Amino acid sequence: MTNVFENPWLSGLFADAGAARIWSPQQQLKHMLSVEAAFTRALGNVGSVPVDDAERIAAQIEGFQVDVDDLRLGTARDGHGPDINTANIQFMPI
Repeated sequence: MTNVFENPWLSGLFADAGAARIWSPQQQLKHMLSVEAAFTRALGNVGSVPVDDAERIAAQIEGFQVDVDDLRLGTARDGHGPDINTANIQFMPI
């Protein structure tokens, strides 16, 4: 599958070095981890977990190195890949 950055006719609109850096898988993972670390610190700030524990955990999250191959294999194994059948999945209401 080709994305807009590699598409033969759309790449002229979307493909540039800056956009590629922003939307790269590595950058997306970095931002996901930043959100998780910030959320962990917020839990500490509101007293849901001790502040020292929250800071220690947030630092571990920020230092975590994602193994993209493990992520790909785990996603496929756990059923979140393109072959998932959602007909029998029960979702919890929010």
